[in-house]
Amino acid sequence: MTSGSSTAIAGTAQPYSGMMRPCWPYNDSVNYRFDWGDSSTTSFNGAAHSWTASSHTWATSGTKTLGLTALSDTHGRTLNQTTTRNVQVRAWTPWLNRDGPSGSGDYETLTDFLAAGQACSNPVAIECKTTAGVDWTATGQVYSCTPSTGGVCVNANQSTGACLDYQVRFLCP
Repeated sequence: MTSGSSTAIAGTAQPYSGMMRPCWPYNDSVNYRFDWGDSSTTSFNGAAHSWTASSHTWATSGTKTLGLTALSDTHGRTLNQTTTRNVQVRAWTPWLNRDGPSGSGDYETLTDFLAAGQACSNPVAIECKTTAGVDWTATGQVYSCTPSTGGVCVNANQSTGACLDYQVRFLCP
């Protein structure tokens, strides 16, 4: 059996665990191998009826087929049984900043980044921060940060009359 998330973020370690099914009649430790679906594997050993953890960092996005193979147990039984599942690995775009706060505001819109080929059409999340690294929620400014539109700051809505310079990144499936 395999446990762990069906989604992961590229570049971030994701934990997965393996163990034998409860109906497995033996208590000997089992030798396992995770095939991560990207030409890499991890071998480990664990108690037959306890979750044993391993983790992996995928470098690229896409659907990865994760395979867990129970190879053998310490009593010498050869098992070579595999269970598989798909993991959807998502990736963040680089930080994007196409506009400064001059004019009427700072507009880091999904539409503009799509037109430039810098973002996906259906992001599942967004992060917005100033170019100085301050999260938009900590700036005290009136700001909109949504995956469907991007980041928008209107100078006229600010108590100081000016937006900060923002940047955004999108999480793409």
